[in-house]
Amino acid sequence: MTPDSYYAEVKKLGLTPSKNVLTVFLDSEGMTYNVPSPHDKTPEQREEIIAKLKGLLGVTPKGD
Repeated sequence: MTPDSYYAEVKKLGLTPSKNVLTVFLDSEGMTYNVPSPHDKTPEQREEIIAKLKGLLGVTPKGD
C-alpha cells in the first residue's frame, strides 16, 4: 500500500483531517481517531493501521 492509497482508504472510511493536528482525523460525528503518517511506515504497517481503523469504525470486510 502506497501513502496515496493509504490516505484514499482513510477518506473512504469517512475520516477527515483535523485543522490543528496532522495525525488526528474526525468522523462524521466529530469523534477523533489517530491516523499516523504513512511516510515512515512499511506497506504492511499501513495495511495494519487501516485494518485497525476499520475495526474501530465497525467496518466489516466484504463478504461478511
